[in-house]
Amino acid sequence: MSTSYAARAEEAKFVEVQDEPAHHLVVDNSIVRIFDTTIVPGSATLYHHHARDNVAYFLGACELTNQRIGEQKSGPIAKKLAISCSDARPAKATFTR
Repeated sequence: MSTSYAARAEEAKFVEVQDEPAHHLVVDNSIVRIFDTTIVPGSATLYHHHARDNVAYFLGACELTNQRIGEQKSGPIAKKLAISCSDARPAKATFTR
């Protein structure tokens, strides 16, 4: 974890992705880790950290905001059968519909 992440961790606690309750590990090998993640409208994930850059595939229509530690919320962002890529900085997602 970089120094900036450690400093920001004092502002907001975060968990590793495998400890985030909505993320369920289904494949883990030397090439890829795959999580099955279901987040119902009106709920949010905990701030969590992916150890590697990640790709999210949205199977249905949704609207969400994303918030990294120490930053303002982004969005709302509408997704429908979309693929989203992001780096490994800790963040949380809030699904509004």
